[in-house]
Amino acid sequence: MSSIYSKTDSNPVGSYPPTGIDVLIVGTGLAGLTASIECIRKGHNVRMLERMGDINTAARSSSSGTGPSSAKNTTPSP
Repeated sequence: MSSIYSKTDSNPVGSYPPTGIDVLIVGTGLAGLTASIECIRKGHNVRMLERMGDINTAARSSSSGTGPSSAKNTTPSP
């Protein structure tokens, strides 16, 4: 009886053969993670750099104080 899980290598749907191209992605935010998935799917070798010790984009973006919710209203009141 054969199993659908008998392959040792798994690839994302729509994967391409290996290209031998090395890609360096700086940052593990939403854009960096999305780019890495797409590069892997295209058959590239991916390395990622992140300055923080972990990958936790939700916590970082809510506490960074640089998003639109942290902007102060500087329009003078009438």
